[in-house]
Amino acid sequence: MKKSLLVCLTILAFAPDAIAETGDVLLGLSGNFWLVPETKWSLDGNSASRTDKFSGGISLVTDYAVWDYISIGGLFDVTGYAGKGASSVKDDLTMVSFMATARGYYGFGQRGEFMPYLRFAVGYTVLIAPINAPSGMEPKHGWGVKVLPGFQYTFPSNLGLFAEIGWAGNGYKESGLNVMFHSAVINLGISYTFGKGASGSGDGQEGGWDNWSDQTQGNAGTETW
Repeated sequence: MKKSLLVCLTILAFAPDAIAETGDVLLGLSGNFWLVPETKWSLDGNSASRTDKFSGGISLVTDYAVWDYISIGGLFDVTGYAGKGASSVKDDLTMVSFMATARGYYGFGQRGEFMPYLRFAVGYTVLIAPINAPSGMEPKHGWGVKVLPGFQYTFPSNLGLFAEIGWAGNGYKESGLNVMFHSAVINLGISYTFGKGASGSGDGQEGGWDNWSDQTQGNAGTETW
């Protein structure tokens, strides 16, 4: 255990060029793919679930490096969720999320261009009924969570490409009914890094970095999407 800790400390001490600098800012845009969406309901100790259709959306993310290995930021996300009976985008539930994020990362290579990381996001989600839903269905207000291991490559121009494979979930609670939409996800995106740690600037530390269709009756007759 002590030997492993010593190895880790040695890497951190002698590889500063592989780390993004404190104060760097990253902007990223990604396409998001919900691979195996599922809806879950629970009410009064009873529960049910349903497998839905492949879904997707987009995310805009920003990160600020508060330390050489940690960044915090925000994420704006729009997802079109296709329920089991969806036949067009007009049948999709729209989930709009505003989340706070935290990310731990480490860069490898002469510029820190190879960067594995783990991003965690949590925040508020508004769920908007499908266009084809019966009139009068009000938006639901709830939560959103994402756990996203990822990898980024940053070019000398400070542009980057990244991929994330993880889990995303959104949901709400109303009149005792808990509803959750979740899935394994893949996100593919581009980014741009501003700051001293970006390639070609600073004091030699050039570590660029990252950057419903069918109306379903819930338990006890409670209506949901």
